[in-house]
Amino acid sequence: MSEIATLSLERLNNGAHFLFISNVLARAEADATIKSKLSTQIASLKSAKEQEDEDLKISQKSMLTDDIATADA
Repeated sequence: MSEIATLSLERLNNGAHFLFISNVLARAEADATIKSKLSTQIASLKSAKEQEDEDLKISQKSMLTDDIATADA
């Protein structure tokens, strides 16, 4: 199995970046040693991931969604 030498986060698309951060967060929370020593950083990363999730949801919203909701009403 080959090892990743470097990772260029600025070259990842939004979905890949979100998935990477989600995986890093899941692994950090699963490791008891890391979780106990880096609880503040993990909380910050979790907050940033949740904000990124909200931002991605907004960017994927169709421009017609509001018009459709108005027409449905």
